[in-house]
Amino acid sequence: MNIRLFFLSSIILLTFASTNSYCNETKIKSCGNLVTTPYKSSPKFFAPDGSRGEGVSIWINGQLKPIPDTRAGCLPIPLRYNNIGAIKTPKRAPWTGQIGKDDKSHAIFGSVEQGITAWGLWMKNRQKPGVKNSAFSIMSLYAPPDDCVGSIGIFPDCPFGINPTEEYAARVAAAVKKQPNDPLNLDATDCKEGRDVLYALLQEIASFEIGGNFCGKENKKSKTFCSINREIFDKAMDTAYSPVKWGPCSDPAEAHEKE
Repeated sequence: MNIRLFFLSSIILLTFASTNSYCNETKIKSCGNLVTTPYKSSPKFFAPDGSRGEGVSIWINGQLKPIPDTRAGCLPIPLRYNNIGAIKTPKRAPWTGQIGKDDKSHAIFGSVEQGITAWGLWMKNRQKPGVKNSAFSIMSLYAPPDDCVGSIGIFPDCPFGINPTEEYAARVAAAVKKQPNDPLNLDATDCKEGRDVLYALLQEIASFEIGGNFCGKENKKSKTFCSINREIFDKAMDTAYSPVKWGPCSDPAEAHEKE
C-alpha cells in the first residue's frame, strides 16, 4: 500500500476509534493520578488502550509506581500519544510505528517503545560529522526560544509562555553532569557513555514535557521526575541506532570496560 494512503487510513481509523470509544461514554470527571482533573474529558486523539504509559513510572508517596489511571483523558499529551519526547510528524513521511497525528502534528504511536525509537531517530538525525552537540544546541532545536510552549499561539503571543530554553538546557545538562554548552556524546552504540547520556536526556525531556505535577517527586527536596523503563529504552535505541558496538548495555563488565 502507498505509504501516504496507509498513513491517511491510520488517521481515519484512529479518529473513528476515538469517537466511538470516548465520545459516546460519560465524560471523565476525575482521575486517579496525582493530577486529578482531566486534561481532556473526551479526547479526540489518543494511543491504543493498554499501551499508554507502559514503562513510565511516577512518584506516589515516595515510591516509583506505574501510572494508576491511564485513561486517555487523564494523561498529558506525551503519555496520551505514547510520545514521551513530544516529537512532531516529519513533513516527508510519518515515523515508523506512527499511527496518527493530532491537529498540531504531534505524532501518535502504537507503543511507548515505538515513540522512544522515533525520538532516538530524531536525535540521531541531529548528529552531524564534525559538529559537537551540547544540551543547549539540542534544546534550542527541541524547544526554540522563539516559539511558544507546546507550540500553542503565535510567538510572542503565547498563552502558556515562551519556551524556557535556557532552563531546559541547564536541567538536561545537569542530568549528565555537564554544563549547558559542554559537548555531549550522543552515540547510542557506545555503552561506555553515549547510551547513558541519551537515557538521562530522555528522562529529563520526558519529565519536562509530561509535567512535574504529573510526575511527582520522591520528597520535598527532590526534583519532579518521571522514570522510563531502561529495558524499553535500550530496545528502542537498538532499533534507532543499531545494537551497541560491544556487548549488551546491561552487562557492565562486557560493555563498559572494553577499550
